[in-house]
Amino acid sequence: MIDQLTELSKAKLVAALDDIVEVLEENEMPPEKFLTKYPDKALTENEAKRLKEWANEAAEGLMK
Repeated sequence: MIDQLTELSKAKLVAALDDIVEVLEENEMPPEKFLTKYPDKALTENEAKRLKEWANEAAEGLMK
């Protein structure tokens, strides 16, 4: 999905960034099925925080 973000309209891109934040806040990234196979790939609290900040800042920048 991330490679397709540049192809979206501004409205859809803001919605996709909001979805990213929501998934991070619900601790669903990476997915549980993936973590079962690769538990060492779980996001740290700092990584999740940085991703949320990036998504929020990008969405805010698009709405200006």
